[in-house]
Amino acid sequence: MANIQALLIQVLLVLAILSVLVSAKPTRKSKRATGKFRCGALDAENSMYVSLNCALNSLFFTRMKMAIGTNFWGITYTVYSASGQCLSEAQVTNDVALMKSAGITHIRMYGQDCDGLNSVLNALNGSTIKVLAGIWFSDDARYKTEISSFLAILRSQPSSVLSTNLMGVVVGNENVNSHFMNENTLIAHIKDASAQIKGAGFNSVKITTSEPPNTYTKTIMDLSVIDFVLPNVHPYFGKVDVGQAFSSLMSQVNALKKKTGKPFIVGETGWPSAGNTFGAAVPLLANEQLYAKDVICKAPGQNLQYFFFEAFDSLWKQPGQFGVEQHWGVWNRTTSKPKINFVGIQC
Repeated sequence: MANIQALLIQVLLVLAILSVLVSAKPTRKSKRATGKFRCGALDAENSMYVSLNCALNSLFFTRMKMAIGTNFWGITYTVYSASGQCLSEAQVTNDVALMKSAGITHIRMYGQDCDGLNSVLNALNGSTIKVLAGIWFSDDARYKTEISSFLAILRSQPSSVLSTNLMGVVVGNENVNSHFMNENTLIAHIKDASAQIKGAGFNSVKITTSEPPNTYTKTIMDLSVIDFVLPNVHPYFGKVDVGQAFSSLMSQVNALKKKTGKPFIVGETGWPSAGNTFGAAVPLLANEQLYAKDVICKAPGQNLQYFFFEAFDSLWKQPGQFGVEQHWGVWNRTTSKPKINFVGIQC
């Protein structure tokens, strides 16, 4: 709060000085200025006035840019409590409000359980935040339940909400990599989902699937029903030092891009704050902070859209082989307090 107050005082001081300078007309205009003063190439008679004016303008906009900062393009979100129970609609609404306040503009979800998609869409109504829905399944029975639930939501939500807030749907998350099914079976489900969604009249709903780079084949990417490619890319599992993590991310993304001309969005990328060291990859809170800043600051220059993994720690999960599965959140699930600084990062 003290930093914000200090910044506001500086901004007000700059505005006051600019106001005085504007009211105090200079002796004459540069012949080249055509009625307006430009920073650089000005005549000596007005140099002090213009130099001070330009310097103050530069300070003003620099300080404002620093104050505004930047943030994640998107974030992943699941509707589970720390113990793995379904969150209530009120709790989901609170989570969405937290994400809104942090400047999150895109949210990725994974499945249809807990009526979570409905709760998120209800909470987003009136905003321009977009959600990428999910159809999660490990077998045909679960697929049928998920696609049925998704279609029911499409039919129940107002068309204005769907057109404004629904970004698309991910059919399967790492199904091949997790050995739930082979590639051909996944493709059959993707095609069926597309046929059912389009057949129900929802032609604008974009469709994709998500796999890590090693199982995201050209065959999957080039499916006519796939609108964009959504790889999950986690440099931690590549055993790289956090300082090289963003370079690793871009290397893997660029290798995939060579296989297809379709648009790309990274479906997951993040860094664990606790767990076991894996090669040069060390899971620490400080390293999660470093990687978050690298992604926030460097992704725009690469025209990279991505979902940072993940909003809240998934304490309901098993620790996994490397003891990291519970520790990827940027918020603490129990307290809803941020674990790292990711709002208004100064790059």
